[in-house]
Amino acid sequence: MGARRSSGSCGSLPGLKAGPTFGGVVALLAAGETWNVSSLVGLIGLFGIAVQNSLVLVTQIRRLVLDGQPLPEAVRDASIGRVRAKLMTAATATLGLLPLLMLQLHGTEIERPLAIVMIGGLATSTLFTLLVLPTVYLQARGWLANRT
Repeated sequence: MGARRSSGSCGSLPGLKAGPTFGGVVALLAAGETWNVSSLVGLIGLFGIAVQNSLVLVTQIRRLVLDGQPLPEAVRDASIGRVRAKLMTAATATLGLLPLLMLQLHGTEIERPLAIVMIGGLATSTLFTLLVLPTVYLQARGWLANRT
């Protein structure tokens, strides 16, 4: 017998990596860069940030629901409460990567695709986590509640 998920689980949210991947690919194409090891490393780092932000949001929603808030209010409150943290994470990473993107120093041409992917992906990932994920989570929970 396999282990069962708790009834409050929405699974792994399969579209979790769609936002950062889209932004990273579009930014790389817009900059005229090619896929290489550096850009793939940037994509992996981007996935880590996106997953962490999403998991923190879902954990906060679940905590508010356990404290007795109705699900729609919990989603709204958790989303609003996490805005500053998400924006600061994206801004800090972007500011740290700007020298790789802007300066024409020896060696930056190798790491430039990493910076492009990370900055482009952070922009879409932040929007995805702030706008799309709360809506998808609310819809998935409603679908699971109706299914059982």
